[in-house]
Formats: sequence, C-alpha cells, structure tokens
Amino acid sequence: DAIQLDPKNHSYYNNLGTLYNEINEFGKAIPYFDYAVKLNPRFYLAFNNLGISYNEQRVFSEGEKYFLKSAAVAHECGDYAFEAKVYYNLGNLYTARNLNEQAIEWYKKCLAIE
Repeated sequence: DAIQLDPKNHSYYNNLGTLYNEINEFGKAIPYFDYAVKLNPRFYLAFNNLGISYNEQRVFSEGEKYFLKSAAVAHECGDYAFEAKVYYNLGNLYTARNLNEQAIEWYKKCLAIE
C-alpha cells in the first residue's frame, strides 16, 4: 500500500481521512488528518478536513478552530479560492448552530474573495 512505500507522504493520510469522512466515520478520519498536518504543518486542506470532521460531529469549537487555521494558512500560501471555500464552511458551521447573523458574515466574506 502507498503508506508503506512512502510513510511520510502527508497526502496519503489526508486521503484516508477523506475516505472515512465520505462514509460518515468522522471520528476515524480525525487521526489521519492530525497526522497529515504533523507531517506538513502548512497542509491547509487537512486542517479544513479536520474542521469538517468536527463540524459533522457537532463539536463546533474544534471545527471552528481548524477552519480558521485552514483559512489562515491558505491565505499565507496565496490560495485565496481555497480560503473562500473555508469561509463558506465557517458559514455552514454557524448555520448548523442557528447563529444566522454570524453565518451571513462568513458567507459575505467568502463572496468578497471570489
């Protein structure tokens, strides 16, 4: 398997976590995303995926933390389209919490980038 051939490839761990997310096994996904960002602390895709996993489990404070980290790193890397995607995810997080005014602010921030 790919991980045995290249155990330090952060993308492989992110891909495994994504597979778990896709089958709604969010708790099983988190360790893979955690390891991906340990291997590459600037891997904003995995930070976003951590946010998704926590958000889906309704652990909103952790979801928000990882979404904000993802957006910051994406911005630093110049990936503004991905940063906008993360702001959309933050809007969804606040919508799930019935905090509509905050959700609207994040959606507006998303649209301001795109």
